[in-house]
Amino acid sequence: MGNSDSIDDALCILLICILRLYWQLREHLISLSPVNKQNLEIIESSIISNSLIDEAPLDNTQVL
Repeated sequence: MGNSDSIDDALCILLICILRLYWQLREHLISLSPVNKQNLEIIESSIISNSLIDEAPLDNTQVL
């Protein structure tokens, strides 16, 4: 189990680094233009609304 724990720890650290980089890039885009902030808000709100669907698609034709 020791090896599994170290892999889990490494994945957690990697995830934290990716999330930190995402927020740094997001802030950089916002600093470049106010339009970028508006666009990011539109994208983020659409992602949230899509994730609230309870039913999973039965196949790939139901995804789009």
